[in-house]
Amino acid sequence: MKTKVEFCAYIREGNEFPCIDENTLKVDFKKYRDKLINYLDADGLIVISSLDEPNTRVQIQDELWAIVQNLCFITIPDLVAEKSAVVRIYNNYGFVRLDPEGNIVRISGDGIPDIRIDRSELIVALYDCGKRFIEFFRMLRGNDLEYQDVIQGLDEHAKTAKQSIENWLAIKNSKG
Repeated sequence: MKTKVEFCAYIREGNEFPCIDENTLKVDFKKYRDKLINYLDADGLIVISSLDEPNTRVQIQDELWAIVQNLCFITIPDLVAEKSAVVRIYNNYGFVRLDPEGNIVRISGDGIPDIRIDRSELIVALYDCGKRFIEFFRMLRGNDLEYQDVIQGLDEHAKTAKQSIENWLAIKNSKG
């Protein structure tokens, strides 16, 4: 797949706020766990890029669980149906638009460059990123009663997104 969607989480290290990529978070989870739990804003990025075109890259910042839910799961039924989707960014007022244009999705919005990404690859990459985030978030907050509703909501939106993808693929495969 040429389209890549990944998340990273901001942590506080002194006066710095680096965004630690998901692979590093997984490998060095024990190292970052306390910093992640103590950083109350829980902001992060969803990074969408194309391996074919190095200049095709967009970073969308918000509270991480919220942007994963809204971008990686809630947009999928619309994208599958070739409808536009708008995602509100809560921490930095603004919106991200995803507008299907045939086999391409134009991603644009407040504070981000316009890019175009293959629609089929984007749908799958968004969903996969969301599922990886749920796995990570369970490791981080799975025993925290305050976050059980968030985890349940993520699971429900993931299930809806998965069903949309399965229906779409069944139709796509039946047409050859």
